[in-house]
Amino acid sequence: MAPEVPDVLAKHVRPVVEELLARNGLALHDPVGWAVHPGGPR
Repeated sequence: MAPEVPDVLAKHVRPVVEELLARNGLALHDPVGWAVHPGGPR
C-alpha cells in the first residue's frame, strides 16, 4: 500500500460514508462497529 493511502482516505472517505449512511437514515454515530475490507484480487 502506498504511504499516501491513509491521508487520502482521511480526506475523502468521511463525506462518502456520511452520504451513504444518510441515504439509509443513519449518521456516523449510529453504527455499533465498523469492518473495512481492502478488496483486491481473489
